[in-house]
Amino acid sequence: MNKLTRRDLLGLSAVALVAAPTLALTSRFALASDAPRVDPGDPQAKALGLHAPVGKGR
Repeated sequence: MNKLTRRDLLGLSAVALVAAPTLALTSRFALASDAPRVDPGDPQAKALGLHAPVGKGR
């Protein structure tokens, strides 16, 4: 088995620092797109101040 050098450790930690936030962002968007839409007339939605989407914008 090869020894892990400091240079290898720094390289792997740099890759991990870049990969971790990227994976977190992609998983959050995937989960949000699968969520069902909330009815604006629902009492909990009214309490939270949620509104129906207006449009796509510009």
